Amino acid sequence: MSFLDTFFEQLQQDDETRVLGEVHGEQVVGISRWQMRALISTARATLRQRGVKPGDRVVLVAPNSGRWVAADLASLAEGAIVVPMYARQDAGELVEMVRDCEPSLVLVATDALASALSEHGCDTATVTFEDLFSDAGQASDPPLHAWA
Repeated sequence: MSFLDTFFEQLQQDDETRVLGEVHGEQVVGISRWQMRALISTARATLRQRGVKPGDRVVLVAPNSGRWVAADLASLAEGAIVVPMYARQDAGELVEMVRDCEPSLVLVATDALASALSEHGCDTATVTFEDLFSDAGQASDPPLHAWA
């Protein structure tokens, strides 16, 4: 059993248990197992729609968050090689690193970050977290498993 299979098996248990907490100012906002499954399932569907295949590189440019975790796990579950990059890095430097790793897709947290990369010449297909997770609230929540 792979790391992902073990992780996904744990997400199938007890829907309401919080698996992650995000700090928002003075408050910690929890993400339940059900919410994480929905985020991962939706992201996987979007990655497949965008043509991501096993062995493809997917750049992930976003600050730490539950959505970052879901994007990472979804990419790995689709067999992609995740290339995480620091969201606060200069956009020109990020574009050079993106070109160097030759990804099939770039995932970014915000429209502003997508625009900054585009302004510096990034011509790789880019998807914002808003688009990556747009249907997470209505996800059918299929069983999770790693790519075979």
